[in-house]
Amino acid sequence: STAVDNIGIGLNALNSITSGDYNIALGLNSGTAILGAIHNVMIGRGSGAKITSGANNVCIGGYDTGGEITTESNNVLLGYQAGGALTSAANTIIGHLAGTGAMTAGYNTFVGNGAGSTTTGVGQQNYAFGYSAQAGTTGNYNVCIGRGTAGSTGAGNISIGQNHSGNQYLTGNYSIKLGYLIPASATDASSEFILGGNNILLMNGAYATSGRAKLLINPG
Repeated sequence: STAVDNIGIGLNALNSITSGDYNIALGLNSGTAILGAIHNVMIGRGSGAKITSGANNVCIGGYDTGGEITTESNNVLLGYQAGGALTSAANTIIGHLAGTGAMTAGYNTFVGNGAGSTTTGVGQQNYAFGYSAQAGTTGNYNVCIGRGTAGSTGAGNISIGQNHSGNQYLTGNYSIKLGYLIPASATDASSEFILGGNNILLMNGAYATSGRAKLLINPG
């Protein structure tokens, strides 16, 4: 081996390394597949266990944090099983069981216990903050903030508040929901703005028929 400046502590930690440098692996099977990877930090049982050549990953937590990363780089994963199934680059995932879905696209940010846990697929640049807040699957550029906020296959949706109920934006695009227990007008609704609490709504009531955005305040 020509590898230098590595630290491996624990059974099988860094036991396959050949030319990789500046890696730190602490725990059973942490970094066990690394060959020529550089600048990775893997702490916890099985953390970064499949990384071979990916660089600059931080996997800190319990069982299998970042456990499916192989050649991907620049991920920050903190928490028990955080990012446990992702195979993409440049994600930031923080929280117990956060980001455990099989994500194949990168640049996502999930923060909170279970945040992004059902998020799978090729969506990128999605953001979820809060307990069990979700983001998107194939959709991009979605923002979900608050406990239980749901994600979308659409793009550019923003959901802020706790436990959005009823219809969620499943395929629609470019809508905003703000408040507690707020449903969308339809799962495929687009370009609407909904604001309120206890199901008081501002929404685009005419979009489906006219194709134009319309704002209704507390429609009866």
